Amino acid sequence: MAEEQERKKRVVVESLGWLTESSIMPKKQRSIEGVGPSSILELKAQVYKSQEETKKSKELGGADVEFHRAKKKMAPRDSFSAKNSGVDARAYNSFKDEKGNFGDDCKGILALYEAAYYCVDGESILFDAINFTTEYLKEYVKHSKDDQYLVTLANHALELPQHWRMLRLEARWFIDVYEKQQDIMNPLLLELAKLDFNVVQATHQEDLKYTSTWWRNTGFEDKLEFARDRLMENFFWTVGVIFEPQFGYCRRMSTKVNALITTIDDVYDIYGNLDELELFTDAVDRWDITAIEQLPYYMKICFLALYNTINEMAFVYLKDQGLDIIKYLRREDEMKRGDVPKSIQCYMHETGVSEEEVREHIRGLINATWLKINKDGIENPHHSNTFAGVAMNLARMAQCMYQFGDGHGVPDQETKHCVLSLLINPIP
Repeated sequence: MAEEQERKKRVVVESLGWLTESSIMPKKQRSIEGVGPSSILELKAQVYKSQEETKKSKELGGADVEFHRAKKKMAPRDSFSAKNSGVDARAYNSFKDEKGNFGDDCKGILALYEAAYYCVDGESILFDAINFTTEYLKEYVKHSKDDQYLVTLANHALELPQHWRMLRLEARWFIDVYEKQQDIMNPLLLELAKLDFNVVQATHQEDLKYTSTWWRNTGFEDKLEFARDRLMENFFWTVGVIFEPQFGYCRRMSTKVNALITTIDDVYDIYGNLDELELFTDAVDRWDITAIEQLPYYMKICFLALYNTINEMAFVYLKDQGLDIIKYLRREDEMKRGDVPKSIQCYMHETGVSEEEVREHIRGLINATWLKINKDGIENPHHSNTFAGVAMNLARMAQCMYQFGDGHGVPDQETKHCVLSLLINPIP
């Protein structure tokens, strides 16, 4: 067993496709020892009892109390539920002293930093809060030698605020960090968190096995050798966007669509010549199966996989929901985009500024986009939590995938580590 684990560590590959091999993926859903409705309910009851006892013995500090009050005003759910009435910036005044300065409490300042990222355009006091707390936390990290747990949390927050992070990866990261804090760690709560994570992971593994089988059946690996095998990355995207166990069908179909887009992207960018691409584009526009007669063999394989997959999805939706969505599903903008230069390269060429200035400009665009996302969540309470959550998670997943480079096109060690911790390795 030790030799097998060591062998896996030595494997170095360009793609994450190897992770879908049957030697690594479980052949059947793993049963997790001690997990069942009764055991989880019992754990929840014990955790609740423990938390109630803790509340009686220790009152929250003033800064914590005010943060929780502010948080209730801001975002009861990531998707901004209908009850959310927006951010009341005045709540943050309670963090200030009689002179109008923020207090000297790192835990409270960290909470304020995270909460301020739920702001919308025009809330200047929250922009001030972000600027101040950022500088405060940087100084705290630089000089503090007392509470390494807080230093770890502060460093993590400074890298990226919690509101912008991919939810499942953040959960996995925090469980690992929390377990090391023996002085404050609640063992019952930790055990429940691990059980919950592993149960959901087992569900994701079943989804991954299904999509892996579908991918092999397309024949792309053998017939389209020029195309990238990015099934694992495509599935990683869908877990980041909608991870809840009950949405397995959505994850499976979204992975198929993403995999098809990646393959068609390679057909246009790498392999096909202009005449062939015009024929392929015409066949897709007409959505006519007889059009494949004019296509070369490799394009016939690609078109039929696209045609059959999209039509199957449309059939299921028509049968179950009574709606015809085929005209929406077959619109693949990626097929017409060609080779698009990177945004940084374009901006440098247009303006003549340095790369660092461009990156700062891009960060400003990301900040502005999140202000719009926050505002949209507040102003559209009629949207379902699921719909709003998917939209927000898509932004989080894009940040996650491209934070350290092109994690989709050229997977790096960071992406591989994320996939292993999220989809392959359960929490011991």
